Formats: sequence, C-alpha cells, structure tokens
Amino acid sequence: MQMTRPSTYAFRVDMLPPDVFEYLTRLLTGFDLFRLSHVNQRLWTELLATPEIWTTRTLERHYLAKPPLLSGPQAKRRYLQSHSLRFHGPSHTLRTHGDRGACVPVPAFYRRNARQARGLQVPYPTPSHSFTFDLWFCLLPPPTDDPSVFVGGVLLGSQSVPWQATTRWADNHLQFVHVDRHRNLYCSVLDQKTVVASDLQMARWYHVALSFDGGEQLVYFNGSLVCRTVGSSHYEWRYLHYSQLGTGCISGGSMGKPTPEFCGWYAFHGLIDEFRLWSRALSASDAQLLADGRRIKVIPVYSLQEDVKRELCGAVKRVQCSRPRERIVHLP
Repeated sequence: MQMTRPSTYAFRVDMLPPDVFEYLTRLLTGFDLFRLSHVNQRLWTELLATPEIWTTRTLERHYLAKPPLLSGPQAKRRYLQSHSLRFHGPSHTLRTHGDRGACVPVPAFYRRNARQARGLQVPYPTPSHSFTFDLWFCLLPPPTDDPSVFVGGVLLGSQSVPWQATTRWADNHLQFVHVDRHRNLYCSVLDQKTVVASDLQMARWYHVALSFDGGEQLVYFNGSLVCRTVGSSHYEWRYLHYSQLGTGCISGGSMGKPTPEFCGWYAFHGLIDEFRLWSRALSASDAQLLADGRRIKVIPVYSLQEDVKRELCGAVKRVQCSRPRERIVHLP
C-alpha cells in the first residue's frame, strides 16, 4: 500500500471545515498540535489565535491569586515549558541491597519540635485534625532493555529515617499511596489498607486525592469517591519523621509487595506531575475540580510544581510530556 505523502496529508488538514478542524484539535495532544502548527501559515495562525487550545490542556495554577490572561503564543509556550518528573523503578534481576530509587522530599504530615522542624509541616493527625493531599501520576512500562523492572512502586512514602541514610534501615515505615505490580492502587493513612482502584493502564494520567477529617478518611479517584473509612491514624505515625515522593519502604506482611519475599525500598516506575497538600479537608466538589485540572479557592500549603526546585534526590528527571488534562501520556 502506498503511503500518503506528508505534504498531501498537510494539505487535507489545512482544507478541513472549521468545525471539523476544531474537533480534531480536541483529539490530538499538544505536541501533535505543535508539529501541526509548523505545517503552513494557516495552521500556524489557527493554532495561535485561540489561547484556549493550549490553556485547557494544562493544570490551572492554584497558587496564583489572579491567573494572567495569556495570548496564543504565551499559552503555547507555557504548554511546551511544562514538565513532569520521571522516576525509574528497580530491576528485579539487577537489584542490589539498599537500592532506594530516587525521590523528592515533601513536607511530613506530623508535628515536630522547633529544633527539628525544617520547611512546611502539617500537624500529626489527631481526631480533631484535618488535611488533604492529591497526586497526579502515570505508570510506565518496564524499559525494553530491562523488562524485569518492577511495575508500580511507592508514590508517597514515609519512614523514621531520611532517604539519604544509606546505612540505616527504617524500622517504622508506611506507604500512603502506592501501586503494586498487578497495577492495583492503594491509598490510606489509617490502619486499614485497601485497594481503591484496579487494572490501572500504562501511559495514562490518573488523579487520586485523600481527605482526612476527624477520623474519617475519604479517597477520591479521578474525581469520584471510591472509599470512605472511619478510624484512627496508623499507630506508627508518631515515628515517621520523613516523607517523599517516588519511593518508600515496604516489608513484612504489607499488602502490595512486588514479591512475597521483598523487603526494602519499592521505587516507583513512572511519572509524577503534581502533589499538593492542604491543611484542611476539602469537599467532594473540590476533589472533582482538582481531578478536572481546575483551580479551587483554597490555596495548598505545598505544591510540587511550585516547590520542586528545592531538592531532588537521585536520578529524578524533568521531562516534557503531554499534560494530565489530556489523560493520555505522550513522551516526545
């Protein structure tokens, strides 16, 4: 079968009726549109004349009191300059003792005294305390040159020693958000640990949010409430002094271990775009807005996109890729 020449294909796209062309733009990723905008002058003009073509693809910036009105070129530039963080999981065959993966330290969820405190802190969750966190993430398949890399991993973990403590084992550790090798998602800060979503797909953006309010835990997946649990925070909370994205310890009889005998750091293999933390419980409508990539009125006390410049540990890479609101992940 003879392949259609690129020039002919470009001409046909250029000649599409406006309504068909508009529909087509909604089916393509921003990087597809970027390449399309360089085909000819008419497509360049069409794709820059409407900033919404680009702004509706990126997460709204909640930390700006009044988001600026962007022109077409500015909106396109913002899309192309956006990035996510890429983490590489450990290989089952090449894994060495003490392999911890890479991480981004984030504020701990507990109260520490003034001498120990560093950065933003969220008080230890007592029955009267409230907080919310949310996370945008994507699973990636194992690389072709090492298919033994574990699928999934710990997205948000916490333990009694810092990631940098290579000679000390974390006697106390929890996985607040993690995906097992069978692509089941776990999300909990309570003693109970259950699967909140199953059969996650590769190269697809997912949103998860957890709200804790006076002993009640609500977990939202892609904006829908999937788990409501009443209970106390995990008994190990008081010993958890460090938290991070991208890896965490798992051992013993914990659910979701990559292998039955596994004991160590279960590094995440995939992308993380955003992690935010609020010092109050958000509503179901707020969770839906966040899953749609929209702003809410409550400003978070921490945002990965805003604060990630502080510290990256290990082989964490900033990569350009399609945005969470586009749902499908495209790495150019």
